Amino acid sequence: KGDLEISKILYAASTEEHINNFHLEIIASLRGFGNEVLVMARGRGADFDIPFEKRIASLKNLRVFFIIRKILITEGFDAIVLNTNLAAFLIRLALPKRLKKTTKVINFVHGYLFSEGKRGLKNAFFMMCERLVRGKCDVVITMNSDDYRMATELCLAREKGIASLGVGIKKRAVITREEKLRRELSVGHCRLITFVGELSKRKNQAFLL
Repeated sequence: KGDLEISKILYAASTEEHINNFHLEIIASLRGFGNEVLVMARGRGADFDIPFEKRIASLKNLRVFFIIRKILITEGFDAIVLNTNLAAFLIRLALPKRLKKTTKVINFVHGYLFSEGKRGLKNAFFMMCERLVRGKCDVVITMNSDDYRMATELCLAREKGIASLGVGIKKRAVITREEKLRRELSVGHCRLITFVGELSKRKNQAFLL
């Protein structure tokens, strides 16, 4: 709350599952300060169930654009907290310039879909999308040093970029000792490497292996 005097916040992501997995504690904290927090995502449990299509360029997202725009105009949020690339792009695109003057926009970047210096149409397209709406973002919060550097160098926020240590994980009360873990996995004295994340082509576990 603090200096922003926020009272009505839109918390958004492409899917309700993402909100439930990573952001419930943050939302509870915001509400604990007396804010009204409404959730926008694809899912019946969201306050605004939006039929986001996973592909940004999908024509169905044109309809989503107008749905979001109507909600933003009608509700008049003091702040918008964005998560996931698709929702972050479409909501900023739909936000009218006149409302941006009174709306604080914070973008949690969980990994840009482009890499600076990488060639290819797909990479160029995603970078173009981010540059197109960067004027409607006040603060970028990144989860790793590479994204922080790109956000800073490409000026992807009007005010500043913030590097965080990530979100969404709780420390276990009891940590399994390394010796016990080695016995359970039957790996002896081999070097152990742990990967935490979904198994998907985008996460590129093949590179790790």
